[in-house]
Amino acid sequence: FVGLFLTRAAIEKTGLPEKRLFLYGDDWDYTLRMRKKGVPLLHDPGVVYLHDHQSRTGEREPFKELWKWFYSCRNNLIFMRTCFGPFARPIQKYWVAQWRKECLKYPDPKIARIILDRAARVVDHRDEWLPHPELLDWVKSLESPGGS
Repeated sequence: FVGLFLTRAAIEKTGLPEKRLFLYGDDWDYTLRMRKKGVPLLHDPGVVYLHDHQSRTGEREPFKELWKWFYSCRNNLIFMRTCFGPFARPIQKYWVAQWRKECLKYPDPKIARIILDRAARVVDHRDEWLPHPELLDWVKSLESPGGS
């Protein structure tokens, strides 16, 4: 999490974060769960912190590391399902269509699309959750010559 301070009592009441969402959206998921459990959330606009966020080359630019594209897409789709419940499907379809356009910004749009499609299948329970090391290997295999 970036800039989130937790008390022991908050963690005991909420439980541990979902470890499969360790990147992109993990803080959204956890704070939403905190609110559902009645844990108060406070914001101090006077707090300043620095976050070394080098995974994108600039605003709305492609991720430098394609595995981060997978987690961004998958975790955002999961969060939509969490927030919107039965109304999530049309919202997810809209965003997947928008992200397909973003695939064109990548050096190899076909690989970016394969990664996006797998993220969507995982969220729809049509593909397996891969442990992080296996996901890295899968993305690396796509990026190797003849991989996609």
